[in-house]
Amino acid sequence: MVDQLSAFGADVIAFDLVFSSPDRTSPARIVETQDLPEAVVNALGALPDHDRVFQDALAKARVVAGMRLKR
Repeated sequence: MVDQLSAFGADVIAFDLVFSSPDRTSPARIVETQDLPEAVVNALGALPDHDRVFQDALAKARVVAGMRLKR
């Protein structure tokens, strides 16, 4: 989404939510939580981590990100 919004010329992209934990659907996390055949584990291991893809997209775009402080 960040890449597409940037490609469409968005001046700024803002997120009004908290990314408080790693993406549980990333391939490495699926491998950690499931009993899968070795071929599937190897195939998933070759895929990029979703959080890394998101991080890379944020680094290339003009993004406004806030911070939540605990009280």
